[in-house]
Amino acid sequence: MPFFLLGICTQAYRFENAINKFSTNTLIANALIGGGIQIALIASSDYLQISSGIRLILTACCGIWFSICICRLILLNTSLSKLILPFAPMVYTIYMLSWFGQYPVQITSINLLHLNWLLSFALIFIGGIVFPVLVYTLSRKLKSYKFYRIISLVIGL
Repeated sequence: MPFFLLGICTQAYRFENAINKFSTNTLIANALIGGGIQIALIASSDYLQISSGIRLILTACCGIWFSICICRLILLNTSLSKLILPFAPMVYTIYMLSWFGQYPVQITSINLLHLNWLLSFALIFIGGIVFPVLVYTLSRKLKSYKFYRIISLVIGL
């Protein structure tokens, strides 16, 4: 719940308005700093003598900052925008259903096939997007189905 509250606060205080004024180089620097601090906090969790609650909140804040900067960079780049923005209506569905695509790929690639972790990570990421996109596309075609409204609420349409 604290992480959702932090996200709500970033929206309420309009942090993205300040970020919209940044130049591309400033955005890249901020994304690298936010992402770097986040990775450092996660990687050093066993070594730092910071309370786990404070460390998690700092990690969340850096993650939010990193995400906002990356999104702004994507919107500034027209070719990336054309690639990513068609997925905009599917974001909530991807959020809701990504686990169902990721978990079977994880079991298959890591436990059964013993693939390299980097290749497994890439496959798990792809599985977490492809499955929800397929479900979204299929469910949009079933609008005449009797329980479409309930199904659409459950899967985030």
